[in-house]
Amino acid sequence: MVRFGTHMLAEEADDWWVSTQPILENGGGVVTWVVFRREFMNRYFSEDVHGKKEIKFVELKQGDMSVTEYAAKFVELAKFYPHYTPETTEFSNCIKFENGLRAKIKRAIGYQKICQFSELVSNCRIYEEDTKAHYKVMNERKSKSQQSRTKPYNAPADKGKQRATDERRPKR
Repeated sequence: MVRFGTHMLAEEADDWWVSTQPILENGGGVVTWVVFRREFMNRYFSEDVHGKKEIKFVELKQGDMSVTEYAAKFVELAKFYPHYTPETTEFSNCIKFENGLRAKIKRAIGYQKICQFSELVSNCRIYEEDTKAHYKVMNERKSKSQQSRTKPYNAPADKGKQRATDERRPKR
């Protein structure tokens, strides 16, 4: 993993690795992924940035994002939240994701008690797409019915004019 990861480095990060690798390998040791990741994160991802990402994750809500956008943002920020243990990550992700959903989706999905993150996201996407399709059909029906409505009677265009001219004529 270290060889692949370092192969992907470019420009300044590659220069950093070329100068850091000999220091880490001092004494004939092999640089593991854990060591490389720690050093890389210390260099390019300071604690304050990490803390801000963690706060963003804790405060993350779906808001006006689609389920797909919300899930992508959730996965991106979840890796900065260190409080999940490997044993509870899946369940904890489901709880956090569900709590950040819009109320309408949360009500529709929440009772299902889904404990697999990918299944939860999939069900939320399906619900969102079905709801959008339903409202689209309803709006099309509504606009068609409004277009086909006509007045049950046709008033003459000059109805008001007749009255005015009748009042001006002298009575006999």
